[in-house]
Parts: sequence; structure tokens; C-alpha cells
Amino acid sequence: MIEHITGEDTSALPDRARLSEDAHLDSLGRVELQSSLETRFGISIADADFQKVQTVGELRELLKGSPSAEEPATAVAPRQNSHRERHIYPQWPWTRVARVVRVVFLESIAMPLVALLAAPRVKRDLTREPHVPLLIVANHVTLYDVPNLLYGLSRRMRRRVAVAMAGEMLLDWRHARGQGSWFLNLLAPAAYYLVTALFNVFPLPQSGDFRASFAHAARAMDRGFHVLVFPEGRRTPDGRMHAFQRGSGLLWKELQCDALPVCMEGLWEPKAGKTGWFRSGRICSHLGEVIALPSEADPQAATALLEERVESLANSCAD
Repeated sequence: MIEHITGEDTSALPDRARLSEDAHLDSLGRVELQSSLETRFGISIADADFQKVQTVGELRELLKGSPSAEEPATAVAPRQNSHRERHIYPQWPWTRVARVVRVVFLESIAMPLVALLAAPRVKRDLTREPHVPLLIVANHVTLYDVPNLLYGLSRRMRRRVAVAMAGEMLLDWRHARGQGSWFLNLLAPAAYYLVTALFNVFPLPQSGDFRASFAHAARAMDRGFHVLVFPEGRRTPDGRMHAFQRGSGLLWKELQCDALPVCMEGLWEPKAGKTGWFRSGRICSHLGEVIALPSEADPQAATALLEERVESLANSCAD
């Protein structure tokens, strides 16, 4: 199972081999392994127990139900986040009051501003409005992708969207740091609460804590929210779409839902005779057709399918 995830030959790994250094399992790979083990063996593995597993032998012992009596000091990974650093997955933006405030903000302030300042064109391949929550995947170009993308959705859809945002950025906002000056740091906590309330965001960390984020996304869908993610994991540095991270396919498999690919175009183009990029004023969002999750697809194949569908929408707004 580890070999299937990493693509490397693990047949000769001894029990003392470490999952990270020797089996080359990164944080996301560990999440995929935990999910695969639970599915294959029909068991539930506590996150706290699995986080302590560092070697192949410890993994075998955990699956046998008899963890090693003596745990080596080096076997326990140091906590990446203290209690203060822990990601928060808020459900208060789902309350009736928060939803009313958000709808008023979106329809009376955010969407009119998008129409005035960006005037984006919208191209839809959707044949009918979806009546069940979807996973919405899009390329990531600027800080303003979320309002521009919401503008392309129907009123009914955009009022019920939960947005996955870089967990590390939300942590910096919450703890008033990393904004470049003391004044911006001072404003950062207010920005955190405003963005969380007005756009219904939740953290999707770049490393660690994936299961908590995926579980929150599942709860959001249970409450009727579409989940929006940017699978590239970062804004494009050059205007081109980059490879999707494997976590998008894993999330899709975990949510067991249909997906809506969206491509944002016209946000950036090279300056004539200069380096760098600027906003072109020819913004277009192309909503593709809803795609079903192939039952036989593994997370890697699911990620490739999402990337292929979003990429296929590129350059179509000029048609």
C-alpha cells in the first residue's frame, strides 16, 4: 500500500525503516495511507495513535492492535503546532445570523464591486443547476479569485460556498504576524474574522492536519455547502496553471461527490517590453460541466482528472 502511494519499491524495507525518510511518505501521503488502511481493513485508526507511528514495524504493531510497549524517544514526531498554533475549523459562519450577513454582503457589496471593477465575462457549460453540494476546483491566479469566481456562480450557489484557504496564512492573521509591518500585523486578526465571516473560509494546511481539514469540508457539505479549493496550493507566479497537488484528488475521494471545474482567465498577461504581470481587464470565468467521481480512480488519478478538466477550459473564453 505504501508502494502504491509513493510509487517506489518498498518490498525490502525492514521493520525499523522510517515512513518519512526510508519510505518517502510526506504528510499528505500519511493521510492517504491512513485512509487506505481504514478502508482496506474496515477499521478506524485514531489520529493521535497514527501520528505516533514512525516506522514500518510500529505500523504493523498498530494494525495488530498491540502497539509497542516501549516507544523509542525518536519514534514520536515533535508537535508541529502548539495549542496556540492549532488550526481552528469554525462552524459559527454556518449559523443563521452569519449566513444572513454574508448574503447581504455578497449581493449588495461584493458582487456589485466585482461587476464595476472587473466586469468579468462568464461562460457556463452547466446544463442545469446542481441540487447537491459539489467540490468546486479552480486555478489560482490572484488574491481576488474567490469573489471573481463567486460572481460566475448563480445566486443560489454562491450563497452556499465554503472556501478552503491556506491554513498557514490564516494562522498568521490570527496571531498578528508576518504581514510586513507592525500596523498590518495589528489589523490581521480583524482581517481573519472578516474573511472567515464574509467568505466562509476554513484552513487547508500545506503540511499536516489534513484529516481535520477534510473532515471539516465533509461537515460543510453535510450542511449543504459547496466546497471551493484551489488545487495548485498557491497563486501562480507567472500566470500559467501549475500542477495540482495530490491532496485535491484525495479530498475528492473522501467527499464522494461530483466536482465542478472552473478556469479563471484574463487576470494577468505580460507587459509589453517589460517583465512582470498586470491585470488585463479582460477577465473571464469558465464553468465546466459537472464531473462524477470515477469509482475505480485512486487519489492520483482523481487529481489528474481534475487538472485535465480545468486545463481543458483554458483559452475558451476567447472562442
